[in-house]
Amino acid sequence: AQDDRPGGPQFEMTVEAFFGARHFITSGDSPGPPHHHSYRVEAGLSTASQDENGFVLGFARVRDALESIVGDFNESLLNTRPDFIEHQPTAENIARVIHRLLSERLGDESSLLTKVRVWESPTSSASYSDAAAKA
Repeated sequence: AQDDRPGGPQFEMTVEAFFGARHFITSGDSPGPPHHHSYRVEAGLSTASQDENGFVLGFARVRDALESIVGDFNESLLNTRPDFIEHQPTAENIARVIHRLLSERLGDESSLLTKVRVWESPTSSASYSDAAAKA
């Protein structure tokens, strides 16, 4: 029998994808210079149960969905994309947008998505989670 108690044992999985894109950040009324990042994106999923084959959710399904999303961002100027018209394409906002888009693509399994982390350099990252909204 599976232990589905809140706070009980959990299985976790992560999937990563990469893309390159440009962005600029506006401070006050002054837009900064457009510059390029090689982004690394990690999606984390968690659940107390496994499917009949012993999986949390197949890596290929999550990887395909995540790669499709970041493929749409690849080599673009993020500021011109509809997802970033109202909010600047900071690492925090990129993580939030990818989390939303990945949740939409996972459909019924979207509740398994716990966090999306975006690195804009090897030493700088930001993450987004809506775990509080799912509780």
